[in-house]
Amino acid sequence: KKSEVLLISADSGKLDRSLTLNTPVARILAWPAGSDKFAAVLAGETVKAKLAVMTGAGEPVGKEIATDLPKDTRFGPVAAVDAAGNTFVFSVIEDEIGSRLSYYMADAKTGTVKRAFGSEELPGRIERLWLSAAGLLIVTSKRDAFHEVVYDPATGKMNQVGKAGFTTDVKKNWPDAPADMMFVSYTAGYRYDLGTNKTKRLFE
Repeated sequence: KKSEVLLISADSGKLDRSLTLNTPVARILAWPAGSDKFAAVLAGETVKAKLAVMTGAGEPVGKEIATDLPKDTRFGPVAAVDAAGNTFVFSVIEDEIGSRLSYYMADAKTGTVKRAFGSEELPGRIERLWLSAAGLLIVTSKRDAFHEVVYDPATGKMNQVGKAGFTTDVKKNWPDAPADMMFVSYTAGYRYDLGTNKTKRLFE
């Protein structure tokens, strides 16, 4: 009837502390580093999956979100929660091998959820997401190419940084995003700068 979360120290590899959640959860979708809020799939005897934003104590933030997704839905590995805990984005695997995903936007203030876009609409596989009032910042990779895309939940439009003159201030709009990301493909290792949208090859 309760869920326990174990927090492991990355330095020692040992149990740092544990949290007992007042509301049982089946899965944590996203818990940003340093945040006291996370998005989760709720446990319980239900036919459809129920979601919520929760505090570290397992107390719901806003409204519980009922979905049309089956309880045994395969959720994808990439998700994000905004700093206030009002909205979050998560993915659902649509095929057996996990290459086709649908991404959903959920609103804890209104208790609603809707499909936002599919993986086929993006210039590669999503690596990381960051959500803020400025929209959803997406970093994708495809072989040796890396891109930034900004999705606007209000309009449903998607803009690729550097394409058709589109630019954005990552540091200002998504302060929790890193300055750069590292990637290794079959041919080389790269550093991708989120602020400049430039890629540097580090080694063959």
